[in-house]
Amino acid sequence: MLHLQAATEVLLKARLQREHWILVFKKPETATQSAFDSVDFESCTTDEDFTRLTRICGLDLPDKGIEAVGKLARDRNALQRYGMTAPAGAVEARAAGTALQQRGGASTSHGIRTGRRLHAFRPRASMRG
Repeated sequence: MLHLQAATEVLLKARLQREHWILVFKKPETATQSAFDSVDFESCTTDEDFTRLTRICGLDLPDKGIEAVGKLARDRNALQRYGMTAPAGAVEARAAGTALQQRGGASTSHGIRTGRRLHAFRPRASMRG
């Protein structure tokens, strides 16, 4: 989950950079090329990423995808700060659903769609919480 959230943030920032590199700064008005090149700046939050992607880049992002990323971020924060706060299977299902939302695939709370078939998402017995 930690890696999925980190990858999500990187992809959002990469899309903002495609529009213009100053959009990844928390405060674009303070952006300098030298700060960007040395990665010496505070970047915008995930919520700000989505706002800029829709308002500035003109992307039509589905609410379900934005919500899924928000839930992933909250779960990641809880995991990073307090350890596992939900059963492993529930965390894995949320992560899988978020990944599919980002790819435009379908997901349910009971399985993941891979190709044409819906496969049940069942954690190994040793991972059940």
